[in-house]
Order: sequence, then structure tokens, then C-alpha cells
Amino acid sequence: MSANNTGNFVLGFVVGGLIGAGIALLNAPRSGDETRQMIARKGQEFSEQAQAEISRMRAEGERTLDDIRARADDVLADAQDRIGDARQQVSPN
Repeated sequence: MSANNTGNFVLGFVVGGLIGAGIALLNAPRSGDETRQMIARKGQEFSEQAQAEISRMRAEGERTLDDIRARADDVLADAQDRIGDARQQVSPN
């Protein structure tokens, strides 16, 4: 999943969670104390899920960055080899 798609997924997850929580509050025949406890519990669950998703995204980003760095090192080494070859061909013996 690309970073943009992942960001869209997280945004959709947050918005969907908020909408679901709002509907639940409007339709729940609970006392204020029960509702506050439910909100706190759901908030904690959401926070844990968000942290897990952030950690997953961070790890994926680090893997991608490591891959990009490795590829850049390969390109740089290849370019240096080609420059060396070109200098040998151009320099008089």
C-alpha cells in the first residue's frame, strides 16, 4: 500500500470511527456515567488501534527509505564506475 493510500485509509478509519461513535451515543439508552465509561473505553481502543497503525506505517516507511538508500548507493557506485571507465578511455597512455 503506498503512503498516500495508507494515509487515506487512516483518515477514513478515523472519520468512520467518529461517525460510528456519534451514532452509538445518539441511540444508546444509557446513563451519563455509563456513556462516559463507554466513551473512555472506546477512546482507549481507538487510541491503541491508531498507535498500532502509526507504528506499522512508520516501519513500512523505514523499510522503504532503506530500500531507496540502497538503490541510490547502487546508482552512485555504478555512476562512479562509469566515470572511471570514461576517464581511462579519454586519458592519454
